[in-house]
Order: sequence, then structure tokens, then C-alpha cells
Amino acid sequence: CDVPKDPDFPLCQHKVELWLKRVWAQDPCYAFYGVDGSVCSALDYLGTVEHFCPPTPVTPVTPVTPATPATRISEAAELRSDVEPLAAAMVAAHSHLPAVTFMASRLRRMRRMWKSAASNATIAAPSTPRAQKKILVHLGLLVEGDGGGLFGEQVTRGGPLGELVQWADALGALYTLGHSISLSMSLTDLKRLVAVPPGKGSCPITTPLPFDLVYTDYLGLAQMSRNMGLSFLHYHCRYRVVDSFGTEPAYNHAAYAERIGLKSAWGSWGLQPHTQYLTVFPESP
Repeated sequence: CDVPKDPDFPLCQHKVELWLKRVWAQDPCYAFYGVDGSVCSALDYLGTVEHFCPPTPVTPVTPVTPATPATRISEAAELRSDVEPLAAAMVAAHSHLPAVTFMASRLRRMRRMWKSAASNATIAAPSTPRAQKKILVHLGLLVEGDGGGLFGEQVTRGGPLGELVQWADALGALYTLGHSISLSMSLTDLKRLVAVPPGKGSCPITTPLPFDLVYTDYLGLAQMSRNMGLSFLHYHCRYRVVDSFGTEPAYNHAAYAERIGLKSAWGSWGLQPHTQYLTVFPESP
């Protein structure tokens, strides 16, 4: 196979050379996609999966179309007046996590308020149609061994509970509004739900993201970026970040923050400040 010189794919030759020198053998996910160290397999992968080269007629081992989400007909979102099924499902699936027990207990304590909210919403907009969204809720702060876990460990020992309160309320709101929720609290859950290929996380996911929105936190964003390859950036607009105390836009804009010397372990994600951050205690003006 010859590396094509196509002005529409100016990075193709560089990517192929880089790949054959050192990249393809560093992560088993590339072999999963059929890369074997040959120029042909590199061109096939870079043309079909990562789109740095022209598409090739060779069929990949696993068909991948991350750029085009599957078309589906959305069901109508019906308001729910009782959050008990959500609380019960959370405890049944994660009874070993004190943080989940805490969030479920808050949902139950607020049960009457959620019922009232559903009733008020019905009165305010009795016939307004809404599409049910498929929503992944990935609680990065509860993932053990990858930056999270601290919040879960300290729930019963006087640790911070504000984030868990906000998460319980976010879950209650999404559930009451009638959306379909998938809950992730581990890397195993995350990889299964977003179809991460086997390996170290360098490759794009194997199917279009099956969720309309992803609610997560800063730890969750970092975990997703380490496991979704280029797909993480492709689906940037679908992320919603539970950010308890807020993030100044200057810290959020990576290039600007670097230029003026602003540094933060939680910043530089480049999301939309007014639509993608959910802040309960804003410290910003």
C-alpha cells in the first residue's frame, strides 16, 4: 500500500509514519481494530476510524462509525410523580456504596417535593410534548482507583456531602422529568455503557455514543478522556458537568488560561459556561 498524497488529508503521511514507528503497538485497542504494523492496516485504521487518511475499500475487523449517531425515534417523556423506584434501583444495584445509600435517602426525604414538582409542571405545561432523552450519569467522584472514591469513602466519617446532595437532586430532576437514565459509578460501567474497545483507552469507541447527554463531574470528564480516544472530543457538546462551586470562563478556555498563566486541576475543558456547567454554589460573579 502506498500512502496517498491528498490535500484533503494533509496529516495522513505524518500519521502513518508516526504510527509505524511507535504508536500502534502501545495499545492493544489498535490490534482490536485490525492494525498489525503494516502500512495497509495503518491506512485502513486511519482512514476508517480516525479519519486522518482517505477511506480505504478494505473492511475493518469491527465496523466503526463514531461520527454519525444512529437515527432513532424518541419516545415521549412522561412526568413521574414518585422517585421511590429510582431510589430503590440505585440501592439494589449499589448497596455496598454508602454514598449511594446517602443519595437514595435524600431522594426519599424529598419524595413529597418531587411529587409536588411533577404536579406543578403538569399544570404549567399540560400538553407540551417533550422527547425522552437517553442520559448517561457518570459519577466520577465515586470511581475507585482513578481519581475518585474519596467522597464515597468519607460519607460516614464526616466527609463532604455537598456534591452528593447535588447529584441526588440532579438525578431526582432527570427522573421526574421522565428521561431514561443509565448510572455509572465505575470504569467497568463506563467502558461497557459507551462501548470502549479493549485496551488502554487510546482508540475511539466502537459504536456511536448511545446517549443524548452525559452528566458527569470533573473527575468523570478526566476518566472519559482517558478511555474514549478521539471520541471524547467528538461528543463534547453532549457533556453536562455538575460543578458545585462554578468555574470562571477564563479557566475553562484552555488557550487563554495558558496564555495568561491561569492553572487549575479542574479547568481547561473548553465547554460552554452557561449551558454545560451545573453550579449550585457559584463563587463567580
